Amino acid sequence: MKNRTNEPRTKMQVLIIEDDDKKYKLVKKKFNELNDRRDDLECSLTRAKNCFDGISAYDQNFFDLIILDLKIPLGSGRNSDCDVRYSKEFYEHVIFGERDLPFLIVGLTSVEESEYAEVFDENPIFNIENFSVASDEWFRNIESRINFVCSAKRAVKNLHSKNYDLDLLIVTAREKNEYEPLIEAMGWLDGSLWSDAHLEDRLHRFGMVKFDEAGIFSVGVVCLGEMGLSVSAAVCAQLVNIHRPKYFAMLGMCCGFKDDEKHMTKLGDVIIASQTANWDEGMYQVDNKAAQRDPFFINETKIRNPPNDFAGKVEKVLEGQWKSIEKEINDYYHLPQSRAVTADLDNFDKEASLHFGLLLSGSSVINSVDKVTEIRKRFSTAYGLEMEAHSIYSAMHCISGAKPRTLVVKGVADHGDGTKTKQVQKIATVASYIVFKRIITKMGLQ
Repeated sequence: MKNRTNEPRTKMQVLIIEDDDKKYKLVKKKFNELNDRRDDLECSLTRAKNCFDGISAYDQNFFDLIILDLKIPLGSGRNSDCDVRYSKEFYEHVIFGERDLPFLIVGLTSVEESEYAEVFDENPIFNIENFSVASDEWFRNIESRINFVCSAKRAVKNLHSKNYDLDLLIVTAREKNEYEPLIEAMGWLDGSLWSDAHLEDRLHRFGMVKFDEAGIFSVGVVCLGEMGLSVSAAVCAQLVNIHRPKYFAMLGMCCGFKDDEKHMTKLGDVIIASQTANWDEGMYQVDNKAAQRDPFFINETKIRNPPNDFAGKVEKVLEGQWKSIEKEINDYYHLPQSRAVTADLDNFDKEASLHFGLLLSGSSVINSVDKVTEIRKRFSTAYGLEMEAHSIYSAMHCISGAKPRTLVVKGVADHGDGTKTKQVQKIATVASYIVFKRIITKMGLQ
């Protein structure tokens, strides 16, 4: 019967480098018995029979524990002899290589100490156990070390999930009109930039940025490279789980509404999303009576807010900063470089306003007055729409551990009426950053 514990189940990847089939079968049997009697642990074994195969397996996977025979063949050739120097070659590949180190390496051997004493020195992650078929002491010692690794892994997991690693993580959907102007607008400190290997080819920049009196923040900016709810939800959840940011923001541009005086937005206005909803979420109906009640479709969308009641904290900041933030945006719009891209736009008056309220998301880019009117029948209090905000708030509610202070801020770049104003897209994105920067500068990292 398995020992019942309150600890979460821990998975351990174990690499065993052993050319002797009988010895390997006994080691494997002991691990199988361990898995059978414990429900808090699952050890998965990978075997290599020689130095070359061991290096290949190690280079392709991460292993928590490596069990290394101290006399192994170099390769798989029939004439390949077993020698301590080949075990040493594998060991040095691990210790001095570029990959993350395992928690422990156990040298499991039945050869005399004199054969390896001048070759191997024990250290904090490397211990030698004397193997014997007549005794289980060697495996009891290995299990003791496995318990240490399990405790260490749980501690690291709890530390990572319940604490913050990065001060601020920002995402954008598009490269040219959102990511690039945002990167240019941020005051990166010289010599502070670094890259993240997890992101591979996805555009990103990490570094240090000064946020006025709030001090210097560690910041990451990532371009999703795609628009849409599913991509943003999946990628942003992964980013947060990896980097554990204290603040998380999506910045960029959106479509605004201008058909209602109370919720009207001008080009260049900035919408701070206190709530989000999915405008095309629901069940389409063919029932005539239902269609008479609501010609669009029947079913209410789920309203999402920033987690941790962050919207309420933002609102308190805005109460005392509203006019000064609007002035900061308008000062930016009056700069020569901003005026240059809006000079030919009669409908851009450079006197922007802030809006704090409902922002809609959906699966399509809207470029039709009729569609905007249709959407507004359901969401009369919304200020605008785009394609990601709702999934951002939804994903952040599902994050385990410490949730980031999350906010979506978008600058209005068009009105979904078929008249795209690409000139405004870049400066509207920068305006969204100006607003967000001012909000978190007042909050700081406390």
